[in-house]
Order: sequence, then structure tokens, then C-alpha cells
Amino acid sequence: MNLRGQRWLMIGVLLVSACRFPPPTRPESNNRDTSSLSVKESPSSNPEGLQKQIQELRADSQSTSEDWDQKIRALQDKIDILEHNFQESQKLNEKIHQDIDQRLINVEKKGSDATLSTSAPASNATTETHKNLVPPTSSTPVGISTEKNIASPIEQQYQTILDSFLEEKNYDKSIKEFKKFMQSNPKDPLAGNAQYWIGEAYYAKADYPKAITEFQKVIDNYSNSSKKCDTLLKQGMAFMNMKDPSNAKLFLKETIDQCAGTTASEKAKKLL
Repeated sequence: MNLRGQRWLMIGVLLVSACRFPPPTRPESNNRDTSSLSVKESPSSNPEGLQKQIQELRADSQSTSEDWDQKIRALQDKIDILEHNFQESQKLNEKIHQDIDQRLINVEKKGSDATLSTSAPASNATTETHKNLVPPTSSTPVGISTEKNIASPIEQQYQTILDSFLEEKNYDKSIKEFKKFMQSNPKDPLAGNAQYWIGEAYYAKADYPKAITEFQKVIDNYSNSSKKCDTLLKQGMAFMNMKDPSNAKLFLKETIDQCAGTTASEKAKKLL
């Protein structure tokens, strides 16, 4: 290496050291005895230590990135729950409108029958018609459901487990709770999400082979899950961590092909 290259290398080492350690305090006396300095104070005298510091910085950065990814995916779960509630609300409103239409049909039918009877029965028909037109007694307006504005017990249970996963990071506990949730609610749309977070828990534990297996269950058993794209991405990332670039490339490409325009697809492009 030429002199210029050696200088740039020294500058890089000094910058890394400066980011890791606070600046030294100014000595009270200007007549400092340099002969008493320890060799450890020289940044270039311990390259193994510097390499370890760089690895620790990278590990911290990766850990922070993973934490943010988990939080973003948790927010997506909340969006899924809101969309599910909205769909259920629409179904309920449609049922209410159908019920109102049927009542109007019955009223018209009784009204036409009343014209063929005497005035007295007609009066009775008018009374009966009025009864059919009176809406059911309720503090809630017709067509509006207050129950769907609040998470259902199943959604509350799921959210509690997910919050515990993110905050406590007790992954073994979370795995057991998500499995129990799936056993209790096998047909619920959130069952697929729960299976995904089981894979995330093993990934966070650095048990990458198990994480890949659990992620694959999302693909196999919950093909319509909103977590499909994230699942493919995390399988690719797990293979990367296992130093298996061929399989990693396979899953990352599949993420790009099947999930165009998604955040997972954009991240897969950066990892390739």
C-alpha cells in the first residue's frame, strides 16, 4: 500500500474510534509525560479491538433495523384488523337495508289488501301499517353498529399477544401464546398473522432453519394472508443469515415477482 493509501486507512480508523469513544478530558498541565501512555491508547495498535468495535456497531444497527421492521409489520396488522371490521360493518349494513326493503314490501302488500276490505278493517290495516313503519326501539340509529367500533374479543386477544411480543421480547412465551391463539381460532383471518409472528419469533432468536419452516406454513396454509410478501422476504433474509446465497436469491426474487410495488419487494431489490 502506498503512503496515500496508508493515510486514508489511518483516517478511517480514527473516525471509527472517535464515533465509539468520547473525547479525552483536557489535562491540567501542559507538561504531560508521554512516556507513561499505554499502548492501548493508540487506535492503530489494536486492530483486533477495532474490528470488534466495528462488528458491534453493525450488530447494533441491524438490531435496530429489525426492531423497526417488526413495529411496521405490527402496524400493518392493525390495518388488517380495521379493514376486517369495515368489511363486517358493510355486511351488517347490507343486511339491515335488506330487512328494511322487506318491511316496505310487506307494508305495500298489506296496504293493497286493505283497499279490498271494509272501512273498519281498513282502519286496522292502517294501524298495522303504522306499526310496521315504526323502527325498532334502540339508542343506536338504524344502519350503524357500535359493536364493530370496538375490537372483538378475538382481536383484543391477538393484539395483547402481539404487544407482548414487541415490548417484552420473550419469544418463547410469544410462540406458545400465538400457537394457543391459532388452536382456539383456526378459521379466523388473524390465524395466518399469528403463524407469521411465530416465524418472526424464531427469526429473532436466530433459529433461522426453524424460522424458515414456520414461515413456510403461512404460504402453505394461509395462501390469502396479508403476510405472504413479508413471509417470502423473511425466508430470503433467513437464508442470507445462514450463508446460503443461492436459496436467499431464490426467495428474494420470488418476493419481487409476486409482490411488485410492496415494501417487501423494494427491500428484496436492495438485498439482491
